Amino acid sequence: MNKTFELVVGAYSQAFACEKQVFSREGCYLFEYLISDLGYLEIGGKKYHCQPDSFFIVPPETENSYWADSKAMWEKLFFICGGDLVTSLLQIYGMNDIFYINDGRAFLKYFKDMYLISKTHGYSRDKESALTFHKFLIDISEQVGENNEKKRFPEKVVKLREKLDTSVEKVFDLEKCCVSLGISKAYMIRLFKSNCGVTPYEYLLRLRVKTAELLLKHSMLTIKEISARLAFNDQYHFSNTFKKRNGISPVAFRKRNIR
Repeated sequence: MNKTFELVVGAYSQAFACEKQVFSREGCYLFEYLISDLGYLEIGGKKYHCQPDSFFIVPPETENSYWADSKAMWEKLFFICGGDLVTSLLQIYGMNDIFYINDGRAFLKYFKDMYLISKTHGYSRDKESALTFHKFLIDISEQVGENNEKKRFPEKVVKLREKLDTSVEKVFDLEKCCVSLGISKAYMIRLFKSNCGVTPYEYLLRLRVKTAELLLKHSMLTIKEISARLAFNDQYHFSNTFKKRNGISPVAFRKRNIR
């Protein structure tokens, strides 16, 4: 799939009978939210007992089975999406091995938003669905991914990542953040890099560049406006950073991705 982001099927609700179904979706991710009744999901060598207000994620080309309890009917909201942006964001937020989220009530709004967006057409459909999807993953990373990170990373690293994830569109002061966490800036940088593989500054820059790619493709914002929105010093700093990391200027990237 060449597009950066594509909402392949709009979200909608539907009842599912109590029979086993097997899917293998090439190039796309499936996100399904269970509104009512119980069921089961088998994926990645694990079996989950699905509860109301839970949801699951099926990666592309991944065999899985899910079915409702005997005599039950599932009511679900779901959307299917694919593209380079989807894969990149899932990797950035460490969502590659998350298949099932038991308590998903805080995320139902995103499924409803995708349903409404799917009813629109043209430019706004791609833009809004991509932006909504990005916010969706940030929210999952903060509320769910945190549990897994706490097992692997020191608490201060987890908290700094949370702050970085929510600072893509605002100025971030690492010094002040370290003071609030009760740790020196120099030690925090070493601790973060040893656990995450990059410095906090590099981590945030990668998030901003990925967001810039999204805005260049799906918005009418100027280079200057994108630079300001992503808290770069100026548009020249933004352009130089973008070209250094992508081998192409923001202007050239936008022209190359015009449909």
